[in-house]
Amino acid sequence: MQHHTPSRRTSVASFIGWIAATALGLLLLLAAANYFLNPLTFRADAMRKVAQAFEAGQNFAIDDPNLDFRGLRREHLKIMSAKPNVVIFAGSRFEVATHKVFPGERFYNAFGHNDYFEDLLAVTELLEQTGKLPRTLVLSVRHLTFRPIAERETDEWRMWEPEYRRMAEKLGLQPPPRRDTFPLNHYLSLFSVEYLRHGISHLTLKSELPNGPTRQAADAVRDILHPDGSLTFSAKHVGTFTAESARAESLEQAARLAKRKATVPTEEDAQALDKLLRYLQARGVRPVIAVTPHHPAFWQAVGNENYGRTLSQLEAASRRIAERAQVPFVGSFNPAAAGCTEANFRDYIHLDEACLKAIFDKIPPVSSAPNA
Repeated sequence: MQHHTPSRRTSVASFIGWIAATALGLLLLLAAANYFLNPLTFRADAMRKVAQAFEAGQNFAIDDPNLDFRGLRREHLKIMSAKPNVVIFAGSRFEVATHKVFPGERFYNAFGHNDYFEDLLAVTELLEQTGKLPRTLVLSVRHLTFRPIAERETDEWRMWEPEYRRMAEKLGLQPPPRRDTFPLNHYLSLFSVEYLRHGISHLTLKSELPNGPTRQAADAVRDILHPDGSLTFSAKHVGTFTAESARAESLEQAARLAKRKATVPTEEDAQALDKLLRYLQARGVRPVIAVTPHHPAFWQAVGNENYGRTLSQLEAASRRIAERAQVPFVGSFNPAAAGCTEANFRDYIHLDEACLKAIFDKIPPVSSAPNA
């Protein structure tokens, strides 16, 4: 009788196949763990529960404010029962602005971290498709708004890709190839060990207030999301903000950026923003362009450097776009011009509600707007 033994090649192939299957299984297990441990980053159903809490008049306690705010806005605006009169949108520069900045108005803060130009189109589309276009829409321009896609360091703006593309089509703009706007890194982050560590660490966070709906407006450990879209940091979080750390961080950022350039809009950028502003006006919305200041120490350090000069050029170009479309322009990168002091800042670019209100207070009443 002849016996057949597996060849060495077959054994090696089987071993490699076993290794590959094991690796794939571990990756899928990692993705599943991240999906469930980081619900407000990856799960629309979890964001919908937050939105439902808002509509029930509750706040929502969270471990960490680094979540998919664009996904949360999408879910909230879908079910929001009352259309706001005033909506503001920027990155985290607007995050602490509450309804108090527009007293007497039905207000919504639609901020999303790390904003770019595409976000301005996307938030307009999202508001329109959900029937929530307001009477006044405040849109912000920052030092990176018009930065080319290939030079960007953050990807959150990609989470509104569908909305951005729909609005670009309405405005007659040619969006970049889908490979340049698809949120691939977001989905790849499901396989991130760092996200796994993050999720596990928050499982062990001790607090009297658990994650979820709450009537509390503030907490010692949890950050709080509010129905008006704003964010209140925990006492623990606020305790990390000091005048000394804000100044030190501002000087560090100034040293890093001084010789670089802020991104000034090209003529194509200017025309695209002009089209968006006129699109809003045609639908009865008064758009406003708002610029927020930088920390005085930062501004003093870069004002006469390349970065400061290009920031001033960006501000002037944005003001010209607003004037051409006859829409209000408020604020400045220069803190003195914006009416804000060092006490208003927690770092080189993030400011408090008092500074934001000082800027928004300069928006003319609707009755005095050119197109009212």
